[in-house]
Amino acid sequence: YYHPERKIIVSIHVDDPLVMTCSKEDEDWFHNKLSEFYDVKQVKRLTVGNPIDYLSVRIQLHPDGSLTLDNKDKIDEFLTQHGMQNCNPVSRPLSKEDLMTMVNNASEVLPASGIKKYQGIMGDGNWLVQTTHPTLAPATSILAGFSKAPPDTSTPVTQHYLRFLQHAKHFALVKSP
Repeated sequence: YYHPERKIIVSIHVDDPLVMTCSKEDEDWFHNKLSEFYDVKQVKRLTVGNPIDYLSVRIQLHPDGSLTLDNKDKIDEFLTQHGMQNCNPVSRPLSKEDLMTMVNNASEVLPASGIKKYQGIMGDGNWLVQTTHPTLAPATSILAGFSKAPPDTSTPVTQHYLRFLQHAKHFALVKSP
């Protein structure tokens, strides 16, 4: 939504709004109008030292005026979900050698439970690619190609991928002032 007179920009996904205004007065006006028609939650303002969560992405304002968007908490959640919360990080998500080893040494497809876990890891990776970690796109895309029938040799590769997430969880998209 865009309000042309007040220059208010609003992005809403289900019940998660993000509102940008030029002044506190416009922000208060918008929230008052919204509360006339809906039950609204407490207003959270992005300020230095007070990050906000929008669609599970942490947005932070820094003293120099820069903004960062990260998914550290979500990555920690993913790692815990996959039993890798204390894994040692690695600095690359996938190498040609990793992929070749997986493909060349495969003898059968993972069992149903393994396929479901593999697909879950790829789903988590795709979500990160679409939100804050575009550098994961090549590895995620290649590995997602095996989602229908991941080989029995894919477990070391997905563990390596998760170890890269441990390394990359501190990465952020940055908007300079």
